[in-house]
Amino acid sequence: MFRFRLDTILRYRSQVEDHEKRELGKVRSELVVEQQKKRQFEEGARQSGVLLDQKKEIGLLNRDDFLLHYNFVEGMAHNVMRQENRIKKVEERVENQRLKVVDSMRKRQVLSTLKSRRQEEYLFEENREEQKFVDEIVATRWEKEPK
Repeated sequence: MFRFRLDTILRYRSQVEDHEKRELGKVRSELVVEQQKKRQFEEGARQSGVLLDQKKEIGLLNRDDFLLHYNFVEGMAHNVMRQENRIKKVEERVENQRLKVVDSMRKRQVLSTLKSRRQEEYLFEENREEQKFVDEIVATRWEKEPK
C-alpha cells in the first residue's frame, strides 16, 4: 500500500491554497462594491446636470438652484476622486492576494507532483516484484515437470 510521507503537508498546503482563494474572492467582491459606488456618484452628478438643463430650458433656473447644483457636482467630484483612491488601494490588495494564491498553488503543486512521481515509482516497483514472483513460480514449475 502506497503511503506518501509528506501527505499531511500536502493537505495543509491545499487548505492554505483554498483559504487564499477565498480571500481573493472577498477582496475582488470588495473591489466590485467600490467600483459600483463610484458609478453611483458619477450617475448622481450626471442626473443633477440633466435636471439643471431641464430647468434652464423651462426657464425655472435661478441663482439658488445653480449654486445648489454647483455645490452638489463639486461634492460628487470629490466623492469620485476619493472613490478612485479607494479603488486603487483595493486593486493593490487584489494583486497582492493574487500573488499569494499563485505562490500557494505553486507550493501545493510541487508536493502534488512529488507525490505522483513517488506513487509511479511505487507502482513500478510493485509490478517488478510481482513479475519476479511470477517468474520464480514459472521457473519452479518448469523444473518440477517431468522431462
